[in-house]
Amino acid sequence: MRRIVTHTSPDMDAITSVWLIKRYLPGWEDAEIRFVPAGSRIGNLTPDQATKLTEPIEIIGGNEVLQVDTGLGPLDHHQTSDKQTCGASLTFDFIKKNVKEGALNPEKLEALKRIVKYVIEVDHFKEVFRPDVLANYQNFSITDILDGLKYQHPN
Repeated sequence: MRRIVTHTSPDMDAITSVWLIKRYLPGWEDAEIRFVPAGSRIGNLTPDQATKLTEPIEIIGGNEVLQVDTGLGPLDHHQTSDKQTCGASLTFDFIKKNVKEGALNPEKLEALKRIVKYVIEVDHFKEVFRPDVLANYQNFSITDILDGLKYQHPN
């Protein structure tokens, strides 16, 4: 079985990472999604061991597992201070290396780059630097809608 692990109360970074895997990584479209507390991971690796992983796919209990935006592995960014990366950008880079050549046409690739760029921006709270940060339409962005849903349904 294939499993994707991310943190509870997922943000845009976690959601986009899972979506990218299920939509574009061959063989992962039916992967089961599991949730852990933020910063946690499944498996027996210590945080130090997790940061040393080079391959994102782990075999845990006989299952292939990808841990995204949590767990300090190759698809998590919380062990770095790089403000130009996030779990979704790491996931996107991994997917680009693992899809058949030509599977992502130039238009699709450009659209995905733009999505990932947006996710990096909101994951690092850069939206506060927009010139119109207090404009009413900002309250209707997908991240604000997601925050409202998480407030209404905490678990």
